[in-house]
Amino acid sequence: MADGNDSVADLDPDRNGSSDDMDEPHCSADTPPKKRPRPQYKTKWQQNWASKYPCITKKSETLAEWSVCFRAFNFDHQGERDILRHLGGADHLKRTKELEKVSEIDNVQTESW
Repeated sequence: MADGNDSVADLDPDRNGSSDDMDEPHCSADTPPKKRPRPQYKTKWQQNWASKYPCITKKSETLAEWSVCFRAFNFDHQGERDILRHLGGADHLKRTKELEKVSEIDNVQTESW
């Protein structure tokens, strides 16, 4: 039976009663705090993209292909921002310039016939 003179260590068998237990932090400095997982949202194909960007075709709900540079890409992360990033990319711009040169050559050839 416990009287008023009993300490926490006497009542709790997991504690050995040393004062060092009270000074220890609950988590060590080596382990970072746990983060909650973020919900995963995926952007899906928007119908207005077909008219806004006529050079892309839908392959699936989260995949499209460029008819200019023939590259497939996912847009499920940032949606339209992924499209704009590709449009400004070096590969797309290089391929666009190459296609413009080819179309100019085709126009010159058809005019000379």
